[in-house]
Amino acid sequence: MDYNSCILDINTGIYQKLCTVLDRDSLWKQLVENIPCVAERISVEEISQKYKQKPTWMLLYELGSYGLTLGELVEWLKYLQLEAPLLLLIADEPLEIITQPTPYVEVEEDQNNGLTLVCEARGFPFPQYTWFHDGEELETSKNSVLHIFPVKIEHKGSYFCQVFNYNRQTEGFNKVISTPVEVKVKPKHQSFYFFELPEIIAHPINPSNGKTSQGSSLLLNCTASSKLPVHYQWYRNRAIMSGETRSDLELRNIYPKDGVHKWTYQCQVSNDCGSVLSKEVVVELDSPNDDTPYYAVDKIALLIANANYMDNIWKPVPASIADVREMSDLLTKAGFRIFAFQNLTLDEMKNAVSLFCSQLRKGVYGLFFYVGHGFEHYKQNFLVPVDSSCNMNPSENLCAQFVAECMVEKNTALNVLLLDTCRFQLPNSNPEKIYISEGMRNTIYGFSTGSNHYSCEVRGEKNGKYVKYLKKYLLQKEPIYGILLKVQEDMELDEHVSEMQYPSMVCNLSRRLSLLDPLNRSTSDDQNYKTLLLQWQKLTEPPAPCKFSNKEDGVSLEIWFRKHLDTFCNTMDVIIRLLLEEKSAEKLKDFEIDMILQNSAEVNCDRNRVKIIQTTSYDLETVFTITSLQILQAPLNLQIVLYHRNLKLWEVNMCVQDPLITKAEFWRTS
Repeated sequence: MDYNSCILDINTGIYQKLCTVLDRDSLWKQLVENIPCVAERISVEEISQKYKQKPTWMLLYELGSYGLTLGELVEWLKYLQLEAPLLLLIADEPLEIITQPTPYVEVEEDQNNGLTLVCEARGFPFPQYTWFHDGEELETSKNSVLHIFPVKIEHKGSYFCQVFNYNRQTEGFNKVISTPVEVKVKPKHQSFYFFELPEIIAHPINPSNGKTSQGSSLLLNCTASSKLPVHYQWYRNRAIMSGETRSDLELRNIYPKDGVHKWTYQCQVSNDCGSVLSKEVVVELDSPNDDTPYYAVDKIALLIANANYMDNIWKPVPASIADVREMSDLLTKAGFRIFAFQNLTLDEMKNAVSLFCSQLRKGVYGLFFYVGHGFEHYKQNFLVPVDSSCNMNPSENLCAQFVAECMVEKNTALNVLLLDTCRFQLPNSNPEKIYISEGMRNTIYGFSTGSNHYSCEVRGEKNGKYVKYLKKYLLQKEPIYGILLKVQEDMELDEHVSEMQYPSMVCNLSRRLSLLDPLNRSTSDDQNYKTLLLQWQKLTEPPAPCKFSNKEDGVSLEIWFRKHLDTFCNTMDVIIRLLLEEKSAEKLKDFEIDMILQNSAEVNCDRNRVKIIQTTSYDLETVFTITSLQILQAPLNLQIVLYHRNLKLWEVNMCVQDPLITKAEFWRTS
């Protein structure tokens, strides 16, 4: 949108929606009362009397007459915190905390004392706040200021604020956490209960009542009573377990480690007077076996094939489409849920990574596969989007280490990055940024070639060389690093590439994890999984089929939709089948079908990228492929035209609402 233009020049559709939103709950009244140029000329009562049905329409007309720009209207809506109309006018803005709470506060317990903590954030949609005390949510504190009055001894402890807002792209929530605040409350008067230790009223027990099956999960719980706030700390084999400070302890997917298959667990409960230890509970594996498979909470894969580039300096990579299709089929058999894309720009690649990472969480196996052009710079790998220029500026390309950093932040159980791309070095220059993930464990990179070498396709072969050998072993039940090693061995024996392409890998896996490890979701993850599964299904399931009939001419059209090659969620195949009644049973070859994209320029549909291509045509069926769905900003309007002996016989207009990936609205953050 042009924010310097007059508000009367707003797109008609958006203008009507804006009026509807501001009319709802009489939000327009706040604009009248607060914008000086309006309040001086016309009142709420006057608008209400003269324009009962369309008060906002009148108001916006008045504002436009005064020369108010769209940008100025946006600023007033922000000032008044009117989120609903702003959702129509601006894109999401990054969520960030601008005022952190004071890290240490000391107050005295007193009926006249209050405690105030402040955390302020900015972003759009507008930030929401939740305060926590010692890890527990404070239900009554939902704004940027936490005020406690009067202060009591139980108010001491650790506080932090979780700030969140809705992410329209992922249909999830962005979250940031404030710096923690340590609050010390000094007692005004000593009393007898300050000398009482906590009392454990329920010691942890092993719910399996004996030995535990390998790969299963357990929940241990310790409950204590105290007149003072308590702190929990768990121990394994009498050694402290970092970060385990809740009353319950979840042990997920229990396996032997370094030959050990029996452990003791114990919980320490403490208050200001001291601490007590719970009874020990023993967890022992039944029939331990190092070959027993590990388990994944979920499996998610992001596959990108960049085959056709806008700048002619980048040659097409024709095998990339087939490579992603076969990888998708194999990974689906391995239990992965797939997001597959072709021909993405830099912003679209970043959006795809963000969408992919929104599905990742603790215990998930994540896999990222890219095939297309690439290069190396300061030992980091850059993946070339289709809109990259010939300058090969790192800032115009996606850094693979950035993708790994995003994956690791989700505390995944396994991160696999398979990069089928060249790795030639750029001349030395200052790097844009060096991505170094803290504690990057459980991560393995598979490279189709070595540093400063090229990755090859051989003319006449269906797949690139890397995928040709990778698909031979991908579904074998062995650790992922074993599979990549076999690929390296096979390619060394391939006479076409053995002297120019040297596959390699970088691995820091501490466990023998395999892509075929079975799924084992915990009860605590059920609701989260169902939400994420529904989001994935919405973005990857094609529209429902439909049928149109022309009884007068005795013809019907059956229309199905599918992901292109049953793989890509940003490219859709439309299959049109012609049905003829007996009275119209002329030769099928006398009929032809065409399909036209009707979306107008007002929805910012880039005709150079969104194309309809007739891919196949048989006697009964014609298949069209629609590309680059991710850039559509409105429903897909199609016109299907049936010709009989080169004369137009019948046309059908059809609206396809948000097909496949369009629901993610990539264009909002592009």
